Amino acid sequence: TLGSGKGVVRGILENKGFKSRVFSDLLKDELNEISRTINRKNLQDIGNDIRVKEGKNALAVRLVNSLDLNENCVVDGSRNPAEVEELKRKGFVIISLDAPRKLRFDRLLFRRSEKDPKTWEEFLEVEKRDLKEDDPAGQQVQECMRLADYSVMNDLNYGDLFQKIDNVLEKIRKKYSNEVQFGYR
Repeated sequence: TLGSGKGVVRGILENKGFKSRVFSDLLKDELNEISRTINRKNLQDIGNDIRVKEGKNALAVRLVNSLDLNENCVVDGSRNPAEVEELKRKGFVIISLDAPRKLRFDRLLFRRSEKDPKTWEEFLEVEKRDLKEDDPAGQQVQECMRLADYSVMNDLNYGDLFQKIDNVLEKIRKKYSNEVQFGYR
């Protein structure tokens, strides 16, 4: 979910040697190419447009094609179930991350990103669209989270989140130890 700490988790995994990519970086590149302002609405709109034109999994295909899958990789920010399914087909393990709504809003205010909502009302509006649009090619975070292999609640502090991520990594290591060689520290 928005403000749940996806970037923090990505950073934890990068520190363990994972290579990373972010879905929104692809969208920012698209917006820059057509000289449109980078804000959450435009990011959501361009992502939806790409999914309609190229297929609901198109962003995941682009992202995966930019990675060396012989390395440990983390991707951040899928918004559509077809993206999740594409990632799973390529061997990714999906982790959903959530936090209480008020805490997520406070985090967004603290990070002061231009693209983040500035008021509670804006936050609720953005979250509503993000969680479930009527358009099947649109934002469907709620469904993506349902498809996750693991779920993490980020409701305390960094140390707690770090431990939860380590626990998930250990579960993944045990589950896939015969299939996957893990090289992270």
